[in-house]
Parts: sequence; structure tokens; C-alpha cells
Amino acid sequence: MTVSAGKMLVSHNRNGLQTASTLMDNDFTYFQYPYNMSKNDPLQNDCGRDVGINLSGSANKFTYRLGAFSGRRKFEGRTSAPLRTIGRVTYNWADADLYSGTNLGSGKTSTIGAGFDTQGSYCAYGVDYYLDYPLSSGSQITLNTAYSHITGGSADATFSFANLIPEQNVYFAEAGLYFPASKLQPWVKYERQDLCGSSKPTDVVGAGLNWFFNGYRTNLRLSWQGMSKEQVELDGGSGKKMYNQVWLQLQLCTF
Repeated sequence: MTVSAGKMLVSHNRNGLQTASTLMDNDFTYFQYPYNMSKNDPLQNDCGRDVGINLSGSANKFTYRLGAFSGRRKFEGRTSAPLRTIGRVTYNWADADLYSGTNLGSGKTSTIGAGFDTQGSYCAYGVDYYLDYPLSSGSQITLNTAYSHITGGSADATFSFANLIPEQNVYFAEAGLYFPASKLQPWVKYERQDLCGSSKPTDVVGAGLNWFFNGYRTNLRLSWQGMSKEQVELDGGSGKKMYNQVWLQLQLCTF
């Protein structure tokens, strides 16, 4: 068993615990840390990090994580708050899962996981699956998927997030193909935030091409992403609008 204490990445799913320098996408995904990015967000965290203590370990091909964290400390009319509790369990059929976004043709990973994240009336839970496996052609396929249900709970709860975090379902999937000879990796992704009681979800689609000419340390990435969401017009009407982003990134990492 390993005991960790301090400020660390926290999440109920694998997608939120990936190592930043190994991501397949240019950056963390749009719904990677919902309501969890800054002190002004409902969970009052720092880029997906929270302060607390975490226990982790493994047995055979199972792994587990269980931690207690600070979470939101300010509730109206309250001078104290309960701790945030996060747990996760996984089973891996192949090599140990290093929580990378892509393995660059190294090893075999096939991990299924489930977890929860709760504080007061807030609760998030979900399942995820990650595959990084060599093909007979010599290339390596990467598949990363996750589903989460998130709710702020009841408005009359003692520590309520009901007015801060709407009930919703979040879907995430990305896939890539790595070619060791050229060190190139094309990829695609899809995300969806579906608010319960609303027929107007937010969709994110994306595609890109990575050149890992120096592995995780130095690489060049080109991507396009489009977000389709409901837009309120000046005349009071509303409709779907697409927001596009083209991103060229040179990543330099030292470790």
C-alpha cells in the first residue's frame, strides 16, 4: 500500500488521472475536470488538484485508490464542511497501467475501471476503459473511453451543490494509431455533456496529428477541435453554434 499526502490530481476516472506529458490530445479534454479547475469553481480546486491524503495499492491485476480531500470549504451559513471522498478500482488484463494518454508503441494495456467522487450533496460516478495494444501491422492502437454521471444533489441538503452543479451525463472517447517507424500518430475524439432535463447538449469533436520525434520529451502536435453548444442570441432567441480551434503546439518537457 502507498500513502500519498499533499496536493495531487483527483478524479473518479482514468481520464482525470493521466500524466500530462503523455496525452494524445494537445491538452486535457474539455470535461476532464468538470467544476474542478480553479478556486472559483464549485469544488474550489487547482487545475484538477486537491489537498488531502490518498491510499493506493494493487492485488493481482486489481488496483485501488481511496482518498479524503479538502473539496469545497465555503458553504453559505456554515463554518465547516465535510471532506471530499474519492475512490476508484481497476482491473488490467495486461501490463501495469501507467496512466499515460498513449504508450507510443510500448507494452500492452487493457484496463477497465469504476469510481466515485462525493462531498455533501455532490456526487460523480462512472466507468471507463483504456486500451493500448500492438497490431499485426506493427502499429499500435490507443482507445480511451469514459462515462460519468454528475449531480449537485438536493437543494435542501445541508451541504448542497444543487445550484452549482446541474445533474448531467458526460461521455468521452478518443482513438489514435501510432506508427513506430515514422513516430506519427493521427487521432480523433468525441465528447458530450448532456444536461438532464435539457434537449440541448454540448458536443465536442476533434482530430489531430502528433509527431513524437523525441518521444514524450519533445514533440509537435497539430489539432482541430469544434464545440457545438446552445447560444442565446441578442434578439432573445437561441440556437446551436459551432466554435472552432486550430492548434499547433511544440511540447518541451524535462524530467
